[in-house]
Amino acid sequence: MVSNFDFLKKDFPVLSNFGKMAEKYCYSDSNSCLMKLGMIGETIVNLMFTYDRIAFPQDNTAVARIDTLSREGLLTSDLVTILHGLR
Repeated sequence: MVSNFDFLKKDFPVLSNFGKMAEKYCYSDSNSCLMKLGMIGETIVNLMFTYDRIAFPQDNTAVARIDTLSREGLLTSDLVTILHGLR
């Protein structure tokens, strides 16, 4: 099956796998689909900290990580809203 997330397979296989699972569950198990999409968001946020060499916040929660990236100017307000929604 061709996936919308195949382009990530080479460099980010974990994201590709989460995306494929989300597509698989899209119509049969919407809760699992949303969980996989949330895992994609959390993984992307964590990768941004790693690749941009940003120190994780002292309160290392998903909310704090997203807000830190927003304050650093690395996330637009639209992306912040989406990531908080997925969380």
